[in-house]
Amino acid sequence: MAYIIGRSLEDKYNASRALLVGDVEPMRAFLRKQSSYGSFSVGRRIPAELVPVHARMDKGKRFYDCFNNFQFADGVSKRFKDLVEEIEPGVHQFFPVELFLQDGVTPYGEPFWLLNVATRVDAIALEHSNMYKQGEDGQFGPIDFEGMFNHLAKYVEKSGLPSLITVYKDRIAGRALWCDHRFGARTFCSEAMMAGMRAQGMQGYGIKFTVNEI
Repeated sequence: MAYIIGRSLEDKYNASRALLVGDVEPMRAFLRKQSSYGSFSVGRRIPAELVPVHARMDKGKRFYDCFNNFQFADGVSKRFKDLVEEIEPGVHQFFPVELFLQDGVTPYGEPFWLLNVATRVDAIALEHSNMYKQGEDGQFGPIDFEGMFNHLAKYVEKSGLPSLITVYKDRIAGRALWCDHRFGARTFCSEAMMAGMRAQGMQGYGIKFTVNEI
């Protein structure tokens, strides 16, 4: 199995947010050129000199292992970073960020990194996959997998139709995380990565979709 993962919908994982401190406009402009989402983790590398190194809690008091809201990116803990690096050394980008509490002076006291999933993999077995979306007439029909889409929950939960995503096992072998151009800013996660996250009791993520392998 593989998975599409993101921030958990549980309230405690959505109660906190941090804002990057400094001039974010050069980074913002670069991200917008990379994709219409204007965010990290779309499968493209980001120049380190564009990424701010400080952040301040804007609301809430606590962050978790992954998918912490850092404005344009997801903040991750050391053990999440170490697990990714153990499976895929040197592939993805982790930008260290010094986090302060809302007063902008008191350190949060725990290190975080901004995660950039820097790999796109064309792994979907189209002949073994189907998804549905709602058309202008209100009816659900098969989606064109060659078109990008991001509102996965809408297609899966509201269509009432069987949905299936399948990937080629050999194309994702040895990977921890990856992106696919058909799914915008969604993050795919391997079974090895998921097993490690579960074994360490990591918090903050939710499984958005379970993906088959062939």
